[in-house]
Amino acid sequence: MEDELLTQYYERRDDFFRLTSNSHYIFEVTKCCGYSEWVSVYKDAPLSRIYENINWQFSGLKPENLYVSNESGEKMDILCDDSRSIRKLVSENSVFFRPIYPMPCSVVYRIYWDKGCCCKNENENEKEK
Repeated sequence: MEDELLTQYYERRDDFFRLTSNSHYIFEVTKCCGYSEWVSVYKDAPLSRIYENINWQFSGLKPENLYVSNESGEKMDILCDDSRSIRKLVSENSVFFRPIYPMPCSVVYRIYWDKGCCCKNENENEKEK
């Protein structure tokens, strides 16, 4: 009985990720200290929704600055903008949005949360671990 429940759980979990990936992006929000959590955001939502969802996920800790970085270390800020969609940001900046886990894992992109207390290099060092 327990094996059947576990099988059912894993099947539903896999279905959830597969279906969610059609309409949502999953971001791994990484803080300066290296702590991170996954945050799901609707693809066609405005950029400001990333900030809102992080605020909810992290129990009212509103991010002041979010950014992504590419393999060469360039940084791009994610503005809290109501006029641009998340889908547009990701599609127009694919060099900054690379999946962090290998296939066949669900696509997850990393976003850094700069709380003004550390520099980009600290986040880059955490990424290498």
